[in-house]
Amino acid sequence: MKKSLLIGGIALLGLSAILVTGGLILFILPPTFESAAKLLIKLEINGAASSVQQGSGGATVSDGTWVQTEVEKLQSKMVLYPVITNLDLSRKWGEKFKEGELRTDLTYAMLKHQVQVRSIRGANIFEIRVRSDDPAEASAIANGIADSYRSQCIASERERLSLGSNALAGDARIPGASLTATSAVQIIDQAEPNFRPVRPHSLVKVLIPMAGLLAGVLGIVLLMLAVMKGARAARTRPPHLPA
Repeated sequence: MKKSLLIGGIALLGLSAILVTGGLILFILPPTFESAAKLLIKLEINGAASSVQQGSGGATVSDGTWVQTEVEKLQSKMVLYPVITNLDLSRKWGEKFKEGELRTDLTYAMLKHQVQVRSIRGANIFEIRVRSDDPAEASAIANGIADSYRSQCIASERERLSLGSNALAGDARIPGASLTATSAVQIIDQAEPNFRPVRPHSLVKVLIPMAGLLAGVLGIVLLMLAVMKGARAARTRPPHLPA
């Protein structure tokens, strides 16, 4: 029994040290904030098979390949590089890490790590989530990505329409694949700064060190019980009889 109490007490003290240390780290680490913007991407069909099916409630996504393509576009250099330039992220992040102005490719890698894009199931709505230690920066980046993607789509559509007009003017046949569909992008939700951190959670920051302190108290109690049992056993042990 005494041995079990000793082992239990030492284990709880070790657990207490780990939890208290983890709690202190959570207090030291800067909080992470998240903001999200939403895009509605529609395809207008012109006589060709499409990856979007038209329903009574609007277009719905039916082709996972099309969805994945749009997700990758939203995280591509074509979309994120303008965001880096417009928000001057290479300079700002370089100053933050005291590295001078960062290379654009390094800034892109860091930015892509902070961005998560997903398609809402059953609809052609895409959610752009951005995490940062600055809530205003997170919302600015999310809105910047939405604006950059929309601008790229508008530019591509203008180019496509221009090619079609030139082909018609030249009395040439317009390739079917070139004008099968035109995209319309609408920002349905602008990102707003969210001042409630997503990591670490404020409740977790309190619960972890409290659990560590409780484990430490229980460990001390078990060690004290072990010492008391040892002392009691020594008092009740019969005296050694001389030969």
